[in-house]
Amino acid sequence: RDLHWGNLLIERSQSCTISMSLQGDMFDIPSGGIQVKIIDYTLSRLDKDGLTVFCDLSTDEELFLGEGDLQFEVYRSMRRENQNVWSLYKPHSNVLWLHYLCDKLLTEAKCMKKPSSAVQRRDLRRLQDFRREVRHYGSATEVLKRSRLFK
Repeated sequence: RDLHWGNLLIERSQSCTISMSLQGDMFDIPSGGIQVKIIDYTLSRLDKDGLTVFCDLSTDEELFLGEGDLQFEVYRSMRRENQNVWSLYKPHSNVLWLHYLCDKLLTEAKCMKKPSSAVQRRDLRRLQDFRREVRHYGSATEVLKRSRLFK
């Protein structure tokens, strides 16, 4: 619910892949020698043992008034999709943040501005394709299972 790039810690990694299990399926995703950690869960939502814990953003109108960055449009899109009821599980909100992060990589990361090798140009095209397609998925799980970026 708040996966802007200020909430991520990005560091180099010795591992070439990230292995994970999701709904019983195993995935090995190329890491490019990068590890990303989420460092702020303040606006997250959690269901545990029948209890839903969430931050009620309906009371924070200022959050939705921001301008000048795609991040603020993501907040407004989430509010439209959940009709300002923040206790609801709306998995498409994660997709909105994946689109945002991809957009940030393509517009802000120096390595994406002038790719110098065939591999970098290929990766740039793949990210551009991903940015175009990702918002059509219903959840981050669907993105991982169906997007060409993760094949």
